[in-house]
Amino acid sequence: MEAIKLYKKPKLKAPQMFAVWPGMGNVGPIAADYLCRKLGAKELGEIDPSGFFYHTGISVRHGLLELPRLPENRFYYWQGKGSLSDLLIFIAEVQPQARGFQLANLVIDVAKQFGVERIYTSGASAVIPHPARPRVLAVPNNSKLLEYLKKYDVVLLGEGAITGLNGLLLGVAKEGGIDGICLMGELSYYATRVENPKSSKAVLEVLSKMLGIEVDFQELEEFAQRMEPKIQNLVKRKMLAFGGVTKLVRPEEEPISDVSTGVPESAKIRIEELFEEARHDRSKVFELKAELDKWGLFERYQDRFLDLFEEEDR
Repeated sequence: MEAIKLYKKPKLKAPQMFAVWPGMGNVGPIAADYLCRKLGAKELGEIDPSGFFYHTGISVRHGLLELPRLPENRFYYWQGKGSLSDLLIFIAEVQPQARGFQLANLVIDVAKQFGVERIYTSGASAVIPHPARPRVLAVPNNSKLLEYLKKYDVVLLGEGAITGLNGLLLGVAKEGGIDGICLMGELSYYATRVENPKSSKAVLEVLSKMLGIEVDFQELEEFAQRMEPKIQNLVKRKMLAFGGVTKLVRPEEEPISDVSTGVPESAKIRIEELFEEARHDRSKVFELKAELDKWGLFERYQDRFLDLFEEEDR
């Protein structure tokens, strides 16, 4: 089986692409799936997952052994009316276990085949408090898009890193001469593993304006309202566990991730958590040292790190 399998080859007009992989809060896939349903996008094709995932176990169903299915990587398309550009949507169920660069190139191959002019990806940006109104951070893959982004309600991310395929794809797109923008919805660091439709809605509101399409957000808003109490409770419990402040900040007080040093805010928070855990569990010292080395921060935190051993001697 060829890596790329297209079920049809429609003629698309100046198409743009929205490509997503799962990540914190599942922000991108929620937005892409909702957009697909609301536009009535049609299935276009898929990428064979066998080159990027492998079976690590076996399933038992109805008393019989069977191989579990591998994660899907599917393309959809929507043809806009009038002057609206057409749209390709790529949704992956899981980040690849291997060969992420090759998978990104296959997505770009499809984009080039249909003449895609710009690619959008979506992820999340973790902040310490729970944002009452998530902001959308934006990163383009070339300088000419910086001025374009100023027309929209986004915050330009000056320094930092975008992990996973949501960032890698735009790097590959840049090498292939295709414009790209990553849109990241804010969410609390303490609730990154919980679906966050409010952040997805914030991203989709910006994206829909960029694409010039109208989207009915009622169902997504209702989903966000159902999830909000669960997220708030989770954030409060975790912040109390780490001695943090539990109040929700007002929109004008919401901080943007501090990435001036090139170190993601989530990494800084994780380092603080590991310092606290290491005071009570010495096995965490090794994990803490590895995290500091990973970000080149050991010298900055060296005195605090050594203090952990002095505390043990007292």
